[in-house]
Amino acid sequence: GRFLKCETPQKVEKNWIWFEFGGQEWISYSIWRNRHCVMVKDDSMNLFRQRYDTEFLVPWKGAELRGGTPFVEADGLWFSFAHTRYVADRKAIYEVTPIVVEPNPPFRVVGVGRGPLPLDLSTGFLRSDKWFLYITFPLGAILDQDNWIISAGHNDWDVKLIKVPHKELKRWIAFAKQ
Repeated sequence: GRFLKCETPQKVEKNWIWFEFGGQEWISYSIWRNRHCVMVKDDSMNLFRQRYDTEFLVPWKGAELRGGTPFVEADGLWFSFAHTRYVADRKAIYEVTPIVVEPNPPFRVVGVGRGPLPLDLSTGFLRSDKWFLYITFPLGAILDQDNWIISAGHNDWDVKLIKVPHKELKRWIAFAKQ
């Protein structure tokens, strides 16, 4: 295969969010720093091309936003749970934060968590021999009545199911002013 890469930023991304819109295949290729790059499949050439590149505000500093769960519609918007990455003591820390996207082109990011979700996922041991301090990596999410259920890999060791009330999640998100 060939690498997919958005024009900005000049970085190859591996954490894509696939979705369908208007009968076409799309990917949210990169939610990185303060940019959202979206690509659409060009069926005539069987490849993806950059279609939209929009900016958004990240309400905190120090962590990189990376890809997340597939989009789930709620309140007329698409919700995803991305992972953040930052480094402490030369080891990576991955945490979960919500991302909210408009469900129509150009698929602007209209909300981002005020920081990583304050989750208590303590376990009895940390893998200090690894390249990370701890990792919570979101895999999938559903909205079950009034609660989000998020599946997440945890410390390269197990999987957690995280329950977050939808009302509390919306209070945690910094929405863009329209």
